[in-house]
Amino acid sequence: MARANPVSQRRGDQDARTELIARLATYAGHVTKVGKALEQAAKAHNQAVSSLESRVVVSARKFERLGIAGELPEPQPVATLPRILSWDPVPSGPAAGDGDGPNTERRM
Repeated sequence: MARANPVSQRRGDQDARTELIARLATYAGHVTKVGKALEQAAKAHNQAVSSLESRVVVSARKFERLGIAGELPEPQPVATLPRILSWDPVPSGPAAGDGDGPNTERRM
């Protein structure tokens, strides 16, 4: 049975790690964009609610005081918050397989 050349194996492992890190970086960029968009949407929502409460509802209550019937609906808060990524996508240290950990297999 032919054994793989250790240098070639390490190079292949390094290429696989490099590719995975590049893919994780791309994914992290997408998640960052989504996070920024969610933050902007939440700010816009909060501005709209603030405007409703401070301007529109105040004007509508004037009609109520004048005896003009009407019921004001309560604005509902946004209850769904984005989940925070708790997994570290870029491992580091011996557990990452950098070759310095206690479980590192050395082939010669």
